[in-house]
Amino acid sequence: HGWKYSPSWNQLVFIFKDQEGEVEAWQARNFNEGKTKYFSQGPLNDILPIFQTSERFLEGSQPRRLVVVEDVVSAAKIARQSDAMPCLGSHLPVRKINALKRLYSSLIVWLDHDKWKEACEIADKAKWLGMSARVIYSEGDPKEYSDDEIKIEITS
Repeated sequence: HGWKYSPSWNQLVFIFKDQEGEVEAWQARNFNEGKTKYFSQGPLNDILPIFQTSERFLEGSQPRRLVVVEDVVSAAKIARQSDAMPCLGSHLPVRKINALKRLYSSLIVWLDHDKWKEACEIADKAKWLGMSARVIYSEGDPKEYSDDEIKIEITS
């Protein structure tokens, strides 16, 4: 995925590029105690960092779906089963949902268990805008589950 690790800063860096391949924004996951967990630079509110599943398969009568999660690592793991996108936090602005509506008809929101209210708010906004939407609740972060468990969650 083009991620970088900085040993001197003890950070995992996620780079987001524009259509020309130029760096548009980045986010670093800090592993140092006492420091801010995430540090970002660039217009994160203007990007749709969608991780597409490598398998292009027909979903039968199912609408094309996108799984929305909080973080980049969860999105990359979910993308083994379905297209996924990190919110890069726990909120998804209406303008991003409107942009996603042109690409997807169904939204699944799977945030960490302590962000249930925010997940429901995202799903409600999507429904209000005419998308099919539902929320997955789990005790663990999406990236903590196996591929088989993820597949069961997103297809049930």
